[in-house]
Amino acid sequence: MILPTRSFFDAPKGRDHAVALEVFAQIKAHMGLGDDWPVRLEPQEAAPRPMALGDTVLVQTDVAPVLGTFRVDETGPLIAYDPDLPTTPRAFIATMAHELARYMMLAIPDPQATAADPDLDEIATDIMVIAAGFGVMSLETAFSAESFGDTFAQGWQVSRRGYISPEVSAFALGLFLSRHSIPLDDLRAHLAPANVKRLKRALAQIDADPALVDPDATEH
Repeated sequence: MILPTRSFFDAPKGRDHAVALEVFAQIKAHMGLGDDWPVRLEPQEAAPRPMALGDTVLVQTDVAPVLGTFRVDETGPLIAYDPDLPTTPRAFIATMAHELARYMMLAIPDPQATAADPDLDEIATDIMVIAAGFGVMSLETAFSAESFGDTFAQGWQVSRRGYISPEVSAFALGLFLSRHSIPLDDLRAHLAPANVKRLKRALAQIDADPALVDPDATEH
């Protein structure tokens, strides 16, 4: 289980590209991707911030900025990221893990199940992030609310990241914990109270049906 601590990520704080490269290298290593998985990392154009006209308070919802992209160009695999993203380390880690998981999906010999539906491909990628040990960051960044303001206005920007709901993310994380015998208490300090509740509900469902973790546990 990869946690947002100095034990796993010891790069200095900052938003410059050098810091992003260092954190990215650590994410890549934690996912087991060595030199035989070459990929470039570059900043992209920053996502637009909420804007307001007049003296008012705003709430901007359902914002889905493009925080990261993966593509293969003439020089090889490339991941691009929003240059503001490293200011929120958990979101940067989760986003980069997602883009690296896209890269890993290319290694699947015959991805028939996801090829027919691009949405299934994205869902499978989110699940792969959790299976790679990044479930805490994935769950914590599935939903976000942040304040914004200027001389004329202030408010909140509410957004969802990823392609699965916090509930599905919590259930997938619960399966990972059960499979690897990791207690919830090991994660509690890194989860918001709402996500602790989600994870408790997921673990209760899993405990009630052991076959979800081990198909051989089904009674014959």
